Amino acid sequence: MTPVIDESMVLAAEYSEDGWELKNRVIYVGADGRVLADVSEGEGDLPAVVCDPYLTSPEEAERRAKLRLALSREYGRELDVELRLSDFRSLGADLGDTVTVDLPKLGLSSVNMPILGVEYDFERLRVRLKLGGTHQLLEELLAERIGGDVAARFGRIMTIPEQTSTLAYSLDKIARIQADQKHVIYLNKPPISMYNAQNTILNSEGEVELISGATEGCFEAQILPPSQLFVNWVKVEWRADGGGGEVSAQLLNASGEIVGQVYDAVETQFYRFRKWPTGYGALTYRNASSWGCSAASISDVRMGILQAYCLRLTPNTLGSDGEAYYPGSQDLNLDLSWAKYLRLHLYADHDDDVNVRVRLHQDPSNYLEGSIRAKAGEWRRYEVAVSSLRKVGDPNPSRVNWISIISPHPILIDSDFVFLPATRELMRAKFTLRRGSPDDPSPKVKLVKVIWREGA
Repeated sequence: MTPVIDESMVLAAEYSEDGWELKNRVIYVGADGRVLADVSEGEGDLPAVVCDPYLTSPEEAERRAKLRLALSREYGRELDVELRLSDFRSLGADLGDTVTVDLPKLGLSSVNMPILGVEYDFERLRVRLKLGGTHQLLEELLAERIGGDVAARFGRIMTIPEQTSTLAYSLDKIARIQADQKHVIYLNKPPISMYNAQNTILNSEGEVELISGATEGCFEAQILPPSQLFVNWVKVEWRADGGGGEVSAQLLNASGEIVGQVYDAVETQFYRFRKWPTGYGALTYRNASSWGCSAASISDVRMGILQAYCLRLTPNTLGSDGEAYYPGSQDLNLDLSWAKYLRLHLYADHDDDVNVRVRLHQDPSNYLEGSIRAKAGEWRRYEVAVSSLRKVGDPNPSRVNWISIISPHPILIDSDFVFLPATRELMRAKFTLRRGSPDDPSPKVKLVKVIWREGA
Protein backbone atom coordinates (compact mmCIF):
# COMPACT_ATOMS: atom_id res chain seq x y z
CA MET A 1 0.00 0.00 0.00
CA THR A 2 1.34 3.43 -0.96
CA PRO A 3 2.13 5.66 2.07
CA VAL A 4 -0.25 8.61 2.44
CA ILE A 5 0.64 12.19 3.37
CA ASP A 6 -2.45 14.06 4.53
CA GLU A 7 -3.25 17.32 6.31
CA SER A 8 -2.99 15.76 9.78
CA MET A 9 0.79 15.37 9.48
CA VAL A 10 1.77 18.38 7.35
CA LEU A 11 3.19 21.33 9.30
CA ALA A 12 3.82 23.51 6.24
CA ALA A 13 3.34 23.08 2.51
CA GLU A 14 4.16 24.99 -0.65
CA TYR A 15 2.82 23.90 -4.04
CA SER A 16 3.80 25.39 -7.37
CA GLU A 17 3.09 24.69 -11.01
CA ASP A 18 5.33 25.73 -13.86
CA GLY A 19 2.76 25.67 -16.65
CA TRP A 20 4.61 27.52 -19.38
CA GLU A 21 5.80 24.27 -20.99
CA LEU A 22 2.73 22.12 -20.29
CA LYS A 23 0.95 20.90 -23.42
CA ASN A 24 -2.12 18.74 -23.95
CA ARG A 25 -1.90 18.47 -27.74
CA VAL A 26 1.07 17.65 -29.98
CA ILE A 27 1.09 18.08 -33.75
CA TYR A 28 3.93 16.71 -35.89
CA VAL A 29 4.60 18.27 -39.29
CA GLY A 30 6.94 16.26 -41.50
CA ALA A 31 8.45 16.40 -44.97
CA ASP A 32 6.77 18.71 -47.50
CA GLY A 33 4.75 20.35 -44.70
CA ARG A 34 2.44 17.35 -44.29
CA VAL A 35 0.75 16.81 -40.91
CA LEU A 36 1.77 13.30 -39.88
CA ALA A 37 0.29 13.10 -36.36
CA ASP A 38 -2.13 15.03 -34.17
CA VAL A 39 -2.41 13.61 -30.63
CA SER A 40 -4.28 15.26 -27.75
CA GLU A 41 -5.83 14.63 -24.36
CA GLY A 42 -8.51 16.55 -22.50
CA GLU A 43 -9.55 19.75 -24.22
CA GLY A 44 -6.42 19.89 -26.34
CA ASP A 45 -6.28 23.66 -25.98
CA LEU A 46 -2.50 23.89 -25.35
CA PRO A 47 -0.96 22.69 -28.62
CA ALA A 48 2.69 22.20 -29.46
CA VAL A 49 3.70 22.04 -33.12
CA VAL A 50 6.89 20.14 -33.94
CA CYS A 51 8.39 20.42 -37.42
CA ASP A 52 10.79 17.78 -38.70
CA PRO A 53 11.50 18.15 -42.45
CA TYR A 54 13.15 14.71 -42.53
CA LEU A 55 10.27 12.79 -40.94
CA THR A 56 8.07 10.83 -43.36
CA SER A 57 6.53 8.01 -41.29
CA PRO A 58 3.08 8.69 -39.73
CA GLU A 59 3.63 5.78 -37.31
CA GLU A 60 6.92 7.24 -36.05
CA ALA A 61 5.36 10.69 -35.82
CA GLU A 62 2.47 9.35 -33.73
CA ARG A 63 4.88 7.48 -31.45
CA ARG A 64 6.90 10.65 -30.87
CA ALA A 65 3.78 12.72 -30.29
CA LYS A 66 2.49 10.33 -27.62
CA LEU A 67 5.88 10.26 -25.93
CA ARG A 68 6.18 14.04 -25.97
CA LEU A 69 2.69 14.34 -24.51
CA ALA A 70 3.69 11.99 -21.68
CA LEU A 71 6.94 13.89 -21.04
CA SER A 72 5.07 17.19 -20.73
CA ARG A 73 3.19 15.87 -17.69
CA GLU A 74 6.47 15.54 -15.78
CA TYR A 75 7.15 19.26 -15.90
CA GLY A 76 5.59 21.81 -13.66
CA ARG A 77 4.43 20.14 -10.42
CA GLU A 78 6.47 20.64 -7.28
CA LEU A 79 5.38 20.23 -3.66
CA ASP A 80 7.48 21.07 -0.60
CA VAL A 81 6.11 19.77 2.69
CA GLU A 82 7.45 19.86 6.23
CA LEU A 83 6.68 16.96 8.57
CA ARG A 84 7.61 15.93 12.06
CA LEU A 85 10.51 13.50 12.04
CA SER A 86 8.35 10.89 13.83
CA ASP A 87 5.58 11.19 11.22
CA PHE A 88 8.06 10.79 8.37
CA ARG A 89 9.53 7.67 9.93
CA SER A 90 6.04 6.22 10.41
CA LEU A 91 5.44 6.55 6.65
CA GLY A 92 8.17 4.02 5.92
CA ALA A 93 9.05 5.94 2.74
CA ASP A 94 12.43 7.12 1.50
CA LEU A 95 14.03 9.03 -1.33
CA GLY A 96 12.77 7.80 -4.71
CA ASP A 97 9.62 6.18 -3.29
CA THR A 98 6.12 7.21 -4.37
CA VAL A 99 3.59 8.52 -1.85
CA THR A 100 -0.07 9.48 -2.13
CA VAL A 101 -0.67 13.16 -1.36
CA ASP A 102 -4.09 14.10 -0.02
CA LEU A 103 -4.11 17.88 0.49
CA PRO A 104 -7.45 19.12 -0.92
CA LYS A 105 -6.74 22.72 0.08
CA LEU A 106 -3.88 22.72 -2.42
CA GLY A 107 -5.94 20.96 -5.07
CA LEU A 108 -4.18 17.64 -4.54
CA SER A 109 -6.57 14.79 -3.78
CA SER A 110 -5.08 11.28 -3.72
CA VAL A 111 -2.29 12.25 -6.13
CA ASN A 112 0.71 9.94 -6.43
CA MET A 113 3.99 11.86 -6.32
CA PRO A 114 7.62 10.65 -6.06
CA ILE A 115 9.92 11.85 -3.27
CA LEU A 116 12.73 13.74 -5.01
CA GLY A 117 14.40 15.27 -1.97
CA VAL A 118 14.69 14.63 1.76
CA GLU A 119 16.28 17.16 4.12
CA TYR A 120 16.56 16.54 7.85
CA ASP A 121 16.54 19.16 10.61
CA PHE A 122 17.58 17.20 13.69
CA GLU A 123 17.63 20.24 15.95
CA ARG A 124 13.90 20.90 15.35
CA LEU A 125 13.08 17.22 14.69
CA ARG A 126 11.62 18.11 11.31
CA VAL A 127 11.89 16.69 7.78
CA ARG A 128 11.35 18.66 4.59
CA LEU A 129 10.30 16.69 1.51
CA LYS A 130 10.37 17.73 -2.13
CA LEU A 131 7.77 15.85 -4.17
CA GLY A 132 6.46 15.82 -7.70
CA GLY A 133 7.87 16.55 -11.11
CA THR A 134 10.64 18.96 -11.98
CA HIS A 135 10.65 22.46 -13.40
CA GLN A 136 12.16 22.52 -16.84
CA LEU A 137 15.54 24.22 -16.68
CA LEU A 138 16.80 26.69 -19.24
CA GLU A 139 19.63 24.35 -20.21
CA GLU A 140 17.09 21.61 -20.97
CA LEU A 141 15.19 23.96 -23.27
CA LEU A 142 18.40 25.01 -25.03
CA ALA A 143 19.48 21.39 -25.36
CA GLU A 144 16.34 20.64 -27.34
CA ARG A 145 16.65 23.77 -29.45
CA ILE A 146 20.21 22.80 -30.33
CA GLY A 147 20.05 19.01 -30.19
CA GLY A 148 16.68 18.45 -31.81
CA ASP A 149 13.39 16.82 -30.88
CA VAL A 150 13.60 15.26 -27.41
CA ALA A 151 11.06 12.57 -28.32
CA ALA A 152 13.27 11.35 -31.15
CA ARG A 153 15.93 10.28 -28.64
CA PHE A 154 13.82 7.43 -27.29
CA GLY A 155 13.07 4.11 -28.94
CA ARG A 156 14.88 4.57 -32.22
CA ILE A 157 15.30 1.34 -34.15
CA MET A 158 18.78 -0.07 -33.65
CA THR A 159 20.65 -0.60 -36.90
CA ILE A 160 23.53 -2.48 -35.27
CA PRO A 161 23.10 -6.18 -36.07
CA GLU A 162 22.87 -8.72 -33.30
CA GLN A 163 26.02 -10.72 -32.70
CA THR A 164 26.42 -14.09 -31.04
CA SER A 165 29.56 -12.96 -29.25
CA THR A 166 29.98 -10.24 -26.67
CA LEU A 167 28.36 -6.98 -27.68
CA ALA A 168 29.39 -3.81 -25.89
CA TYR A 169 28.05 -0.31 -26.15
CA SER A 170 29.27 2.96 -24.80
CA LEU A 171 26.16 5.13 -24.66
CA ASP A 172 27.08 7.74 -22.09
CA LYS A 173 23.74 9.50 -21.99
CA ILE A 174 22.87 9.29 -18.32
CA ALA A 175 20.41 11.98 -17.28
CA ARG A 176 21.32 13.74 -14.04
CA ILE A 177 18.62 15.09 -11.76
CA GLN A 178 19.57 17.21 -8.77
CA ALA A 179 16.86 16.41 -6.23
CA ASP A 180 18.08 19.00 -3.73
CA GLN A 181 21.36 20.03 -2.13
CA LYS A 182 21.39 16.80 -0.13
CA HIS A 183 20.57 14.09 -2.69
CA VAL A 184 21.43 13.35 -6.30
CA ILE A 185 19.71 10.91 -8.65
CA TYR A 186 21.35 9.45 -11.75
CA LEU A 187 18.76 8.09 -14.16
CA ASN A 188 20.00 5.66 -16.81
CA LYS A 189 16.99 5.38 -19.10
CA PRO A 190 16.43 4.14 -22.65
CA PRO A 191 18.60 3.98 -24.60
CA ILE A 192 20.33 2.43 -21.58
CA SER A 193 24.09 2.89 -21.27
CA MET A 194 25.79 -0.52 -21.02
CA TYR A 195 29.29 -1.46 -19.89
CA ASN A 196 30.98 -4.88 -19.99
CA ALA A 197 28.02 -6.22 -21.95
CA GLN A 198 27.95 -9.94 -22.75
CA ASN A 199 25.26 -11.50 -24.96
CA THR A 200 22.99 -8.49 -24.43
CA ILE A 201 21.69 -5.84 -26.82
CA LEU A 202 19.38 -2.83 -26.87
CA ASN A 203 16.01 -3.54 -28.46
CA SER A 204 14.01 -1.03 -30.50
CA GLU A 205 12.78 0.62 -27.29
CA GLY A 206 16.31 1.14 -25.98
CA GLU A 207 15.87 -1.55 -23.30
CA VAL A 208 18.39 -4.31 -22.56
CA GLU A 209 17.56 -7.88 -23.56
CA LEU A 210 19.41 -11.06 -24.56
CA ILE A 211 20.68 -11.45 -28.11
CA SER A 212 19.16 -14.10 -30.37
CA GLY A 213 20.26 -17.61 -29.44
CA ALA A 214 21.59 -16.68 -25.99
CA THR A 215 20.20 -18.12 -22.75
CA GLU A 216 22.33 -15.97 -20.43
CA GLY A 217 23.95 -12.57 -20.62
CA CYS A 218 24.84 -9.59 -18.49
CA PHE A 219 25.72 -5.90 -18.53
CA GLU A 220 26.68 -3.16 -16.10
CA ALA A 221 25.49 0.36 -15.40
CA GLN A 222 28.40 2.35 -13.95
CA ILE A 223 28.35 5.58 -11.98
CA LEU A 224 31.17 7.59 -10.39
CA PRO A 225 29.83 10.59 -8.42
CA PRO A 226 31.58 13.68 -9.79
CA SER A 227 31.36 15.81 -6.64
CA GLN A 228 33.74 15.76 -3.69
CA LEU A 229 30.68 16.52 -1.53
CA PHE A 230 29.62 12.86 -1.76
CA VAL A 231 28.42 11.49 1.59
CA ASN A 232 26.98 8.01 1.04
CA TRP A 233 25.21 5.72 -1.39
CA VAL A 234 21.48 5.53 -0.68
CA LYS A 235 19.71 3.19 -3.09
CA VAL A 236 19.69 1.58 -6.54
CA GLU A 237 16.37 1.06 -8.30
CA TRP A 238 15.55 -0.55 -11.61
CA ARG A 239 12.68 -1.73 -13.77
CA ALA A 240 12.93 -5.31 -14.99
CA ASP A 241 10.59 -7.66 -16.85
CA GLY A 242 11.17 -11.38 -16.42
CA GLY A 243 9.71 -12.32 -19.81
CA GLY A 244 10.32 -16.06 -20.05
CA GLY A 245 13.26 -16.02 -17.67
CA GLU A 246 14.76 -14.17 -14.72
CA VAL A 247 16.98 -11.23 -13.78
CA SER A 248 19.44 -10.93 -10.88
CA ALA A 249 21.40 -7.87 -9.71
CA GLN A 250 24.76 -7.34 -8.05
CA LEU A 251 26.29 -4.10 -6.79
CA LEU A 252 30.06 -4.14 -7.22
CA ASN A 253 32.81 -1.67 -6.38
CA ALA A 254 35.68 -0.84 -8.72
CA SER A 255 37.64 -3.88 -7.48
CA GLY A 256 34.78 -6.24 -8.25
CA GLU A 257 33.88 -6.86 -4.60
CA ILE A 258 30.18 -7.48 -4.01
CA VAL A 259 28.59 -4.64 -2.05
CA GLY A 260 25.05 -6.01 -2.28
CA GLN A 261 22.91 -8.32 -4.39
CA VAL A 262 19.31 -9.20 -5.22
CA TYR A 263 18.70 -12.71 -6.53
CA ASP A 264 15.23 -12.01 -7.96
CA ALA A 265 15.49 -8.55 -9.49
CA VAL A 266 12.03 -8.84 -11.04
CA GLU A 267 10.22 -9.42 -7.75
CA THR A 268 12.41 -6.92 -5.82
CA GLN A 269 13.36 -3.94 -7.98
CA PHE A 270 15.58 -1.99 -5.59
CA TYR A 271 18.55 -2.34 -3.26
CA ARG A 272 19.10 -0.07 -0.26
CA PHE A 273 22.75 0.28 0.74
CA ARG A 274 23.62 -0.69 4.29
CA LYS A 275 25.01 1.86 6.72
CA TRP A 276 25.49 2.28 10.44
CA PRO A 277 23.99 3.93 12.29
CA THR A 278 20.82 3.99 10.23
CA GLY A 279 19.96 7.50 11.40
CA TYR A 280 22.11 10.38 10.10
CA GLY A 281 24.48 11.47 12.87
CA ALA A 282 22.79 9.29 15.50
CA LEU A 283 26.07 8.17 17.09
CA THR A 284 27.23 11.66 18.05
CA TYR A 285 24.19 13.97 18.03
CA ARG A 286 23.16 14.69 21.65
CA ASN A 287 24.10 11.13 22.50
CA ALA A 288 26.74 11.52 25.25
CA SER A 289 24.45 9.80 27.77
CA SER A 290 24.72 6.54 25.79
CA TRP A 291 28.53 6.50 26.01
CA GLY A 292 30.80 5.23 28.75
CA CYS A 293 34.21 6.60 29.79
CA SER A 294 37.50 5.51 31.25
CA ALA A 295 39.93 8.16 32.54
CA ALA A 296 37.95 10.74 30.58
CA SER A 297 34.65 12.58 30.32
CA ILE A 298 32.27 12.74 27.35
CA SER A 299 29.76 15.53 26.80
CA ASP A 300 27.41 17.04 24.23
CA VAL A 301 28.65 20.42 22.97
CA ARG A 302 27.19 22.85 20.47
CA MET A 303 30.25 22.91 18.21
CA GLY A 304 29.46 20.35 15.49
CA ILE A 305 30.53 20.61 11.87
CA LEU A 306 27.75 18.43 10.42
CA GLN A 307 25.06 19.16 12.97
CA ALA A 308 24.66 21.68 15.76
CA TYR A 309 25.80 19.25 18.46
CA CYS A 310 28.76 16.90 18.59
CA LEU A 311 30.69 15.02 21.29
CA ARG A 312 33.65 16.31 23.27
CA LEU A 313 36.09 13.78 24.74
CA THR A 314 38.31 15.21 27.49
CA PRO A 315 40.97 13.05 29.22
CA ASN A 316 41.11 13.38 33.00
CA THR A 317 44.86 14.01 32.72
CA LEU A 318 46.02 15.96 29.68
CA GLY A 319 48.70 14.02 27.83
CA SER A 320 47.45 10.66 29.13
CA ASP A 321 45.00 8.49 27.23
CA GLY A 322 41.32 8.95 27.96
CA GLU A 323 38.76 6.59 26.46
CA ALA A 324 35.11 6.93 25.47
CA TYR A 325 33.18 3.87 24.36
CA TYR A 326 29.79 3.19 22.82
CA PRO A 327 27.51 1.88 24.11
CA GLY A 328 28.23 2.28 27.79
CA SER A 329 26.79 -1.20 28.38
CA GLN A 330 29.30 -2.70 25.90
CA ASP A 331 26.67 -5.04 24.45
CA LEU A 332 26.21 -3.65 20.93
CA ASN A 333 26.41 -7.08 19.22
CA LEU A 334 26.84 -5.40 15.83
CA ASP A 335 27.60 -7.31 12.62
CA LEU A 336 30.12 -5.25 10.64
CA SER A 337 31.27 -8.01 8.30
CA TRP A 338 29.74 -6.00 5.42
CA ALA A 339 31.44 -2.68 6.30
CA LYS A 340 34.44 -1.62 4.23
CA TYR A 341 34.96 1.93 5.53
CA LEU A 342 34.94 3.69 8.89
CA ARG A 343 34.30 7.45 8.82
CA LEU A 344 34.56 10.08 11.55
CA HIS A 345 34.86 13.87 11.64
CA LEU A 346 37.41 14.99 14.24
CA TYR A 347 38.70 18.28 15.64
CA ALA A 348 41.80 18.28 17.85
CA ASP A 349 41.33 20.93 20.54
CA HIS A 350 45.07 21.22 21.11
CA ASP A 351 48.05 23.21 19.88
CA ASP A 352 49.45 20.22 17.98
CA ASP A 353 47.96 17.38 15.95
CA VAL A 354 46.69 14.52 18.10
CA ASN A 355 47.00 10.76 17.60
CA VAL A 356 43.53 9.27 18.06
CA ARG A 357 42.93 5.53 18.21
CA VAL A 358 39.67 3.85 17.24
CA ARG A 359 38.91 0.31 18.34
CA LEU A 360 36.17 -2.16 17.40
CA HIS A 361 35.92 -4.49 20.37
CA GLN A 362 34.57 -8.00 20.50
CA ASP A 363 35.82 -8.20 24.09
CA PRO A 364 38.73 -6.61 26.02
CA SER A 365 41.31 -8.95 24.45
CA ASN A 366 40.03 -9.14 20.86
CA TYR A 367 39.59 -6.00 18.78
CA LEU A 368 40.46 -4.14 15.58
CA GLU A 369 42.42 -0.91 15.98
CA GLY A 370 43.20 2.01 13.71
CA SER A 371 45.08 5.26 14.27
CA ILE A 372 44.06 8.71 13.03
CA ARG A 373 46.19 11.85 13.17
CA ALA A 374 43.58 14.51 14.02
CA LYS A 375 44.41 18.00 12.76
CA ALA A 376 44.91 20.68 15.42
CA GLY A 377 42.27 23.41 15.40
CA GLU A 378 40.48 22.15 12.27
CA TRP A 379 37.56 19.91 11.45
CA ARG A 380 38.58 17.13 9.09
CA ARG A 381 36.80 14.10 7.70
CA TYR A 382 38.70 10.83 8.12
CA GLU A 383 37.90 7.63 6.23
CA VAL A 384 39.70 4.41 7.12
CA ALA A 385 39.43 1.11 5.25
CA VAL A 386 38.27 -1.53 7.72
CA SER A 387 40.65 -3.99 6.05
CA SER A 388 43.59 -1.80 7.14
CA LEU A 389 42.78 -2.01 10.86
CA ARG A 390 45.29 -3.87 13.01
CA LYS A 391 44.09 -7.09 14.63
CA VAL A 392 44.67 -7.61 18.33
CA GLY A 393 43.82 -11.16 19.40
CA ASP A 394 41.30 -12.88 17.15
CA PRO A 395 38.43 -10.40 16.64
CA ASN A 396 35.28 -11.33 14.73
CA PRO A 397 33.94 -8.39 12.62
CA SER A 398 30.48 -9.94 12.71
CA ARG A 399 30.33 -9.45 16.48
CA VAL A 400 31.41 -5.97 17.56
CA ASN A 401 30.21 -5.24 21.10
CA TRP A 402 31.54 -1.72 21.56
CA ILE A 403 33.40 1.05 19.78
CA SER A 404 36.19 2.91 21.58
CA ILE A 405 37.80 6.27 20.82
CA ILE A 406 41.02 6.98 22.71
CA SER A 407 42.86 10.32 22.84
CA PRO A 408 45.50 11.93 25.11
CA HIS A 409 44.07 15.42 24.46
CA PRO A 410 40.58 16.93 24.08
CA ILE A 411 38.90 16.23 20.75
CA LEU A 412 35.52 16.93 19.18
CA ILE A 413 33.76 14.05 17.42
CA ASP A 414 31.04 14.43 14.78
CA SER A 415 29.58 11.91 12.34
CA ASP A 416 27.06 11.20 9.63
CA PHE A 417 27.30 7.45 8.96
CA VAL A 418 30.23 5.74 10.66
CA PHE A 419 30.33 2.42 8.79
CA LEU A 420 29.74 2.19 5.04
CA PRO A 421 29.99 -0.53 2.37
CA ALA A 422 31.48 1.89 -0.17
CA THR A 423 32.66 5.47 -0.39
CA ARG A 424 33.03 7.85 -3.35
CA GLU A 425 34.14 5.31 -5.93
CA LEU A 426 32.94 3.70 -9.12
CA MET A 427 29.70 1.84 -8.42
CA ARG A 428 28.83 -0.96 -10.84
CA ALA A 429 25.27 -2.27 -11.03
CA LYS A 430 25.58 -5.63 -12.79
CA PHE A 431 22.44 -7.31 -14.14
CA THR A 432 22.38 -10.94 -15.29
CA LEU A 433 19.56 -12.05 -17.60
CA ARG A 434 18.69 -15.75 -17.99
CA ARG A 435 16.09 -17.84 -19.82
CA GLY A 436 15.62 -21.59 -20.10
CA SER A 437 15.57 -21.75 -23.90
CA PRO A 438 16.59 -19.41 -26.75
CA ASP A 439 12.96 -19.61 -27.89
CA ASP A 440 11.64 -18.15 -24.61
CA PRO A 441 10.89 -14.41 -24.46
CA SER A 442 13.93 -12.54 -23.22
CA PRO A 443 13.92 -10.86 -19.81
CA LYS A 444 14.49 -7.11 -20.02
CA VAL A 445 15.99 -4.29 -17.97
CA LYS A 446 14.18 -1.06 -18.76
CA LEU A 447 15.71 1.53 -16.42
CA VAL A 448 18.41 1.90 -13.75
CA LYS A 449 18.40 4.64 -11.12
CA VAL A 450 21.15 5.30 -8.56
CA ILE A 451 20.70 7.66 -5.61
CA TRP A 452 23.33 9.06 -3.27
CA ARG A 453 23.65 11.82 -0.73
CA GLU A 454 25.77 14.95 -1.14
CA GLY A 455 26.35 18.03 0.93
CA ALA A 456 27.01 18.47 4.61
